[in-house]
This record gives sequence, C-alpha cells and structure tokens, in this order.
Amino acid sequence: MKYRVSIKLTSLFLAFLITSAAYADDYASINGWRFHNFTDSTFSWDIYRDTFIGIYPTEDAVASPFDVLFYEQVYKSKLSEHGNCFGMSLLNLMIQKNGGHLGYCAPVTQYSGDPTPAGAGPTDQMLRRAINIMHGHQVNLPTLQFLLNIFAQHFSKDASYAFDQFNYWQSRGDLTLVSITKGALPTSGGHTLIAYRAVDLGGGNKKLFVLDPNRTWGSTTDQTWYNSESNFIQITNQAWSFEMAGTDGTWSGDPGSGGNIVITPISVTGPHTRSPSSLGTTIIGTILNTLLLTGDGAQIEQITDAQGKRLYKPGTLDLDNDPSTGMMNLLPWIPSDQEPSGRQTGAQLLFQLGSSGGALHITVSAGAGGYTLSSTSGRTIVSVTARSGSGTDMLTIRNPGTAASSVSLENQRGASEYDVTITRAQIPSSRVRVLGASRLRINGPGAVQIGLANNGEGLEISAPQASLHYDLTLSQVTRQGPQALTRSEMSQDPGASRTVQPLDWQKLKDAQVVEQWRLAAVR
Repeated sequence: MKYRVSIKLTSLFLAFLITSAAYADDYASINGWRFHNFTDSTFSWDIYRDTFIGIYPTEDAVASPFDVLFYEQVYKSKLSEHGNCFGMSLLNLMIQKNGGHLGYCAPVTQYSGDPTPAGAGPTDQMLRRAINIMHGHQVNLPTLQFLLNIFAQHFSKDASYAFDQFNYWQSRGDLTLVSITKGALPTSGGHTLIAYRAVDLGGGNKKLFVLDPNRTWGSTTDQTWYNSESNFIQITNQAWSFEMAGTDGTWSGDPGSGGNIVITPISVTGPHTRSPSSLGTTIIGTILNTLLLTGDGAQIEQITDAQGKRLYKPGTLDLDNDPSTGMMNLLPWIPSDQEPSGRQTGAQLLFQLGSSGGALHITVSAGAGGYTLSSTSGRTIVSVTARSGSGTDMLTIRNPGTAASSVSLENQRGASEYDVTITRAQIPSSRVRVLGASRLRINGPGAVQIGLANNGEGLEISAPQASLHYDLTLSQVTRQGPQALTRSEMSQDPGASRTVQPLDWQKLKDAQVVEQWRLAAVR
C-alpha cells in the first residue's frame, strides 16, 4: 500500500512535536479521530490476507484449509459486527509512535468522517480498510500469547496490576491499549480504548485516562465529556469501573467478579505477524489448538485435559488459575468490538497454546437448535454438529492435530443426529482429505468414537454399546479438483468397530471400500 506524500515535511515535524506533548489534558483534541466507532458486517479475504503474514492470495481451501476455516468462522463476521474499537485505537497509536502507518500520517485529526450520522466511520474508505486490518491484530499470535500469560497469572481482573502495567510500558517508551470486558464470559462483550495518562490520588484511588473510540472530539457532546475530565477508568484498589457511551451503563470488575481489564503495549500487538491458523500448519504444529463453539445458546461448561487440569473452577465459569488444578495454557477469547449488553451470539472461541496431554474432555450445553464444536490443530480439524435435543453433551477429542485424531461423544442431550467430520491436510497446500459420518443416529447408551485410522488413510467408527446408522463420506480435494466416495444408510451393531478405507485415494469415484471389523474397545 503506498504512503501518502501530500503532507509537507514541516507538517510531519509538527506531528512529532504534537506526539511528544500528547499526554496533556487536551489529548483528545490533539490525537482523537474525528469519527465514531463504526461497524462492518464482514471483512473481505484481502483484508484477512493483509492482516497477517503468509496468507494465500485467494480463499483456497486446498492451499490453506485452516486459514479458510478461521476466516469463515471467526475473522470474516465476528470481529467487527459491532465495532472496530481495537483497530481504531491501535492504528491511532501506531501513527503517533511512528509518524505514520499503513499510508496515514499524524495527526489523525486531519481525516474526516462522521459524527453525523454516528457510526458512518471515516470518509476515506482506504482509511477504513487500514483500521480493519489493525482490528484483526487482536487475534495475531503475539497478542494471544501475551493475553494468555496475563490470564494464566490471574491478573486479568486486577485493576491495580493494569495500572502498574500502564506505568511500566510508558516508562519503556511504549504506547498502550486498555481492553475491558463487561463480564468474565466470552459472550459478555469487550471494548478497547487508548490509555494515555495515569493519576494516583492516594489511598488506593487511581484514574487511568483514556481516549474512547465511541466518543469523538468531532461531537460537541463528547467534547464536554473530555473537557470535564470524565474520560477515565476509575480504579479503587484492585477494582475498576468505566461508564460506557450510549445506553450500556457501567462496566466494572475486580479479582472476584465482573469483567477483565488488560493493558497491551503496541510493541506486542502492532507488528505484522502470523495468524494462529497458518501457524497450525507451519511453525508450531500441534502445540496450538483453536476451539470454536457455535450454536443455539451454546456454552462450554467445562474442559479438562488428560492430566485432569480444568478450565473452570467446579460449579462456576471462573477460570481456574491454580497451577496445580487449572489449565494454564487455554485462553477464552472475547472479541473487542464494543458489543452491546445482552450479547447472545452463541459463539465461543478458545486458544490453547501448549500440550493437552493427548486428550481434551469438553462439556457442551446448547438449546434445541443444537451446536457445532470444532478443534483445529496441526494439520487436522475435528468438527461435531449436533441437531436438536437439550441439555449437555460430553465430547472427548483425542490426539488433536495428528493423523490419529478422533472424537468420542455420548448422546446425553437426546440429539436426533450428528455430523462428525475430520479434515486432514495430508499434504499441506496440495491434498486435503475430508472423512466423516453424517446424519449419525445413536441408539443406545455409551460413547461412540470416530477417528482417523492407518495414518489418516481411513476412518474408524466404534460403538461398544450403541447401534449406529449414518452416511459415510471419504473425499479428497487436490489441484485437479474434488473427488468423493459416499455410502448412504450404513448400519452398525453394538460392540463393533468398523474401519473403512478406499482401495485407491486417487480414484475415489470408482474405488472400492476396504472394510475391517473388530470388537469395539470400551474407553
């Protein structure tokens, strides 16, 4: 993207002087965008491509199946449907720090936009695109690693720690974002602002002054808010509170309840780096696992790993941060998009950086509309969709990311049927296999296990106690196009384990299925 050259050298020099004086009380008038936070229903693939390093030029399910999945299920429509606060704040600070970024120069006050109608965003659509790109940095790998460390140390709700972190990064010459959430759950919604000044009034009473993307200096009402010095997060000992713009009321939290407050330096989240999905197939392999749950009021009630470490404290949805009992490498992600109160999107995203010990046990609840749970790790995607029913299901994903990945499930919610699909990049960027059982009906108690067999060459379906009916699909996508081998209305008796494998993966259309039978193992 070309940099604008219309700004004279003297103007750029003045911009640096403005930046150096940015911590005065008139910060908003000097450094604030002249438009409000704005929404985008979707982000295009080219915005996704420019957000991260190493993204394929087109949305190609063969060349980059994991990026396509992450883009379609998370990035495309979940990052900005309620705002671009993270992107507005980050691009602003990158411009302040460097004098310019992504083709836009300091001061940002020169760029026009709303406030009428509020939410229209900037006049320059390429500036809108630049903000979109920076908004996507909230899910780059360095940011996720940084957040995971804070959550693992139980500092995400500690306002005193956030205050000290602001001062620490400022002392190092780093500019900072402050991200807050209304509650502890991913469904509560989040918001990101610029933190620029800290005041300690003594006795545990502190203020962290902010520039709010929801309040622009271009609005006389918002100017009053800034001029009256109401633009601060109140910190009282370890608790915090902030009056949100509009009708969303006060957000607050403390170490025992409420929402999170996290300081992030732009040196961590600002650089152009990799997406979590692309890393799953290249650099860090199976140590990164992305869990995505969507559906009718879908909620992850609990996760434990093979060592018995758990995500939540029993009977609560509070993270277990005790190293002896808690999963210290799993981060529930909350989109920073100024989500209004009452968010009911039924979507949860969790990032695991580190080993699961070979298995993840996941308890899922959802309404009658069902749910879809997917695990993306290494070169493998395991996906389970449940239709109808009510209550909870217990699923176990074993050996995530490997050619031996599998999932076991019990129909505890009375679902009418399931789709279980395992996608494997057999040869990254050139050969992708999709194996699965769709319209799976489970009749009887006990777990059903479906997984890869023979190093990803086949699919094994096992049920020690239940009888099964399902449609079988073995498909492969290459540069020559897709091929599929399907069998409808297959049945399986209790106690049986069936392994199915095509005789020739290169000629699926005419290939025979090689079947092996044995007694199902009870797990």
